[in-house]
This record gives sequence, C-alpha cells and structure tokens, in this order.
Amino acid sequence: MEERLREWNKKNREPLHQTYFLGQLRYHKQHKKKVLPPNCHNQAYYQDLRVKCEESICSKFKNPVGYARRKAGH
Repeated sequence: MEERLREWNKKNREPLHQTYFLGQLRYHKQHKKKVLPPNCHNQAYYQDLRVKCEESICSKFKNPVGYARRKAGH
C-alpha cells in the first residue's frame, strides 16, 4: 500500500508531503476500528485532493464503498 501511495503521489501536480500520508497509514494500522472513507461530496477530501470521480458515479453513491461493493457484485 505504501508503494502505491508513493507512486500515486509522484504523479500529483503538487505532491503531498510524504509524512502526511505515511502518518495516516500508520494511524489506521494501529487502530483496529474499521472506518469508512469520507463521503463523495465532502470537499475537504476527494475534491481538494483532485481525485474526485465522475459526477455520474458520485450522483449514484454517497460513499466510495458503495460503488466498490456494487462493482464487486455484493
């Protein structure tokens, strides 16, 4: 996962600080509580990070997990 994040970050016009995303990973590894990702329309996440999906997808799903589950056939 860390390697994929590093590769993704290199492609960003303005890369995130490595300590930011590694800190997020470490935090979630240490806590066993399962946390859903932020909802699609939360601007502080996907839109600000420029990773927002197409509006045709976001209009159908409140959270990215719903889209992933539908694609996986669950």
